[in-house]
Amino acid sequence: MPDSSPKKISESVPVRTGLSPQKLSPGECGLFIWTANEARNFIGFETSNIAKLYLNEQSITVTREDDGELNDLERQYTLPGGASVPLSLEPGKDLKGGESFSGQMINKTLEGWDRVTPIVALASCAPRITAK
Repeated sequence: MPDSSPKKISESVPVRTGLSPQKLSPGECGLFIWTANEARNFIGFETSNIAKLYLNEQSITVTREDDGELNDLERQYTLPGGASVPLSLEPGKDLKGGESFSGQMINKTLEGWDRVTPIVALASCAPRITAK
């Protein structure tokens, strides 16, 4: 006779809702982006070498269409298929070791709709390690 008891979903498999943690090398600067909702999902990361976004439930390495600075208020990312993802930031507070921002990111859903995501961001640099 087949087992008809309810199956328990494994609690050891976390549901991914954003990018994995990212690290900066000593002296490197980065922009960290989260959703501006209660969940605060980590959805974007940019340095001078790489940019990653978490869109449509997957981590995607993207390119920035300009060679601007990390604290630029307007930026445009290009997905591997050529679609653009604009990001607009408003200045927030100057923090010790960084600067905060709020804004929005617009991307296409898998169904073709524009998704406007309110975001918060932090631009910061890792301290340089100096020999004593």
